Amino acid sequence: SLEGDTYIYKNFLLTSFDTGQFVLNAVPILFPGKDSIFSNSISLNFLSMPLDTTNKFFDIKPPKKVPFLARELLFYLPYVLCVLFILLCAYLWLKYFRKKEIVNPIINKPSIPIDVYFIAKLDDLLKQDYLTNKQYKYFYTELSEIFRGYLELRFDIPALESSTHDLKMSLEKLKIHENWINSFLRSSDIVKFAKGVSSEKDSLSFLNNIKSFIVKLGVSDLDGAGDNNSNLNNSES
Repeated sequence: SLEGDTYIYKNFLLTSFDTGQFVLNAVPILFPGKDSIFSNSISLNFLSMPLDTTNKFFDIKPPKKVPFLARELLFYLPYVLCVLFILLCAYLWLKYFRKKEIVNPIINKPSIPIDVYFIAKLDDLLKQDYLTNKQYKYFYTELSEIFRGYLELRFDIPALESSTHDLKMSLEKLKIHENWINSFLRSSDIVKFAKGVSSEKDSLSFLNNIKSFIVKLGVSDLDGAGDNNSNLNNSES
């Protein structure tokens, strides 16, 4: 025993991540100027946690119900306002600033002779600023509608709804062999659908060719087949 009934103790916190027996070695206790003593070694056994074999499977815990707070919407408010602003700008641009590219197909026969009607439309197209502003797509769209509309009413063919290939086949059956027609249809498709760029000189040339074509063939006369055949023969080149 120690003099004066002196007691010394030390707390240890032991942690083990495996089961089995572990030995805590003797710890030396030193006294200044006196002999040292050693504590006894301690043997510790770590046992595994017993499993409950009666309940092998446990139900999944239900999700927690988190209350919705209105103030949480303030975080998304800038994004919502940004999207609304973009949609508003797109709407205003489509409605007021973008030049509409809608050309109404000519379906009903006009009250005036079709040659006069379509020549007037060519004159109106020439007064537009499409060529001056390099807006060739708008120019060729309207010019193609005028040319196809005249063909449809003049020869009773579905020129407005036909593809370029089908239209060429229809003109072949009518024995119309104008040299400029293939060039015009090809250039028109390139400008309208492939974002091609034409020249002002070529564009005016096509317009004048179409005007001469309409003047030459005039108005269809279903009762005068001879006149029609004469006009068609004159159109061949």
